[in-house]
Amino acid sequence: GSKLIYIDGSDIMLFDRSTGETSTLDIKPEWHRDMPEEDYTIRAGHMLDVAAGEYLENVDIVVEDGVIRSIEPSGTADIVGTLVDASDQYVIPGLIESHTHQSITQGKALGDIWFKYGITTVRETGDDPYHAVERRESAEAGRRSAPRVFTAGPLNEGARVSYGVSETVGTVEEAKESVRLSTELKLDLYKSYVRQDYTVQKTVIELAHESGIPVTGHELYPAVANGVDQMEHFGATSRRGYSLKSSLNGYSYQDVIALISRSGMYVTPTLAMGKRAGPEFVQAGQDALVKIIDNGGKLVAGTDSPFVPYGASLHDELAVYSGAGVSNATVLKLATSQAAEAIGVGDQLGQIAPGYLADITILDADPLADIANTLSVSEVMKNGEIVYVTPD
Repeated sequence: GSKLIYIDGSDIMLFDRSTGETSTLDIKPEWHRDMPEEDYTIRAGHMLDVAAGEYLENVDIVVEDGVIRSIEPSGTADIVGTLVDASDQYVIPGLIESHTHQSITQGKALGDIWFKYGITTVRETGDDPYHAVERRESAEAGRRSAPRVFTAGPLNEGARVSYGVSETVGTVEEAKESVRLSTELKLDLYKSYVRQDYTVQKTVIELAHESGIPVTGHELYPAVANGVDQMEHFGATSRRGYSLKSSLNGYSYQDVIALISRSGMYVTPTLAMGKRAGPEFVQAGQDALVKIIDNGGKLVAGTDSPFVPYGASLHDELAVYSGAGVSNATVLKLATSQAAEAIGVGDQLGQIAPGYLADITILDADPLADIANTLSVSEVMKNGEIVYVTPD
C-alpha cells in the first residue's frame, strides 16, 4: 500500500505515498502495425466507382502491400500475386458503420460479425477511452481480427451522467483536461454529450479543433452555432428539454433541415432504430433524409448498434434510405466514401482507386439494382488481406 500506479492520458504514473511525489514510468507497451504478406489481383466483372455512381466493367484491381496500386482492363497485364476471380461478381469498397458502441467482452467474435456483413471500418461514438484504444491498436497490429476502428472516448457531459461510459466535463478546466486526454490518446473524435453546458461545449470545440479532433453530439442548436462538426441521430435524447430535432412522431421541421443542410456538418440519421416506433416515424425520417440530401446536406450511414444488431442493422439502415427514394449509388456513398470523409480519411478509404487502402467487399449480386444485395457477401478484404470468405 505504499505506491500507486495509474494511467494519466498516455502516461503510466507512479505515486509514492511516503514522499508524496509522482513520476512517469517508462514502461509503455510497444506494438507494430500489421503488414499484409501477400499481393493480390482481383479480377472484377463489375467494380463500383463510388464517385461516378456506376460500374467499371471487367477490370483487374492490383493490390500490393495492402494498397491498391492500379486498376487495369482485365487480362492486359501480368497477374500480380494471388488471383481472386470475381469476374461474375460485384466489387465495392468495404462498408463503414458510422455509429456503433463496442465493448471489451466481444473480441474476435464481433470482428467476424462485421466482416460477415461486408463492414471493414467502424466509427465508435463513445466508450471507455483505454478500451477503445486497445481495440484500435489490436486491430491495427493484427492481434485481433477486426475492422479498422475510429473512436471517441467517453460521453462527455455535465454533473449528472447518463451511462457508465459517461464522464463529467462540467467546467472549462475539466474541458481542458478532457481534450488533453483525447489528444494524448490520439482519439478520432470527441463526444460532447447531453447536459454539457454550452459555454463549456464552446471551449471543448475550440480546444478540440486546435488538436485536429472533430466534435460530435446529439443536439443541433446551439451546438451548430458553437461550431460542432457532426451530429448523431435525427431524433435522439436531449436532456436539457430543448433543441430537439424532431417531433414526437419523428417529423423534422424546416429550421432543422436548413441548419443541417447549410452548416456543413456530417449527420448520422440512425433511422433503422425508428422501426421500433412504427412506420409513421420511419416515413418522417425518410422525408427529412431526402430533403437534407436535396439541399446539399452531408449524411453518413450508422445505426447505434448494439441497440440494434451489429452488422445486420447497417443493411437495414441502407434499405431505409433506398426505400425513401434515394438512389442506390448515393446510398452506397453514404456507407463508403462520404463516411470516410466524415472520419477524415477520405483520401485513404471509401473508394476503390489507386493509392487507397485495399478494403474491399465482393458481392454475388448487384447492389445498384437492389440495395438488399449488399447482403450477398462473398469475400472481404481489409488492408490487403482476405479476412472473410462465405462458407460453402
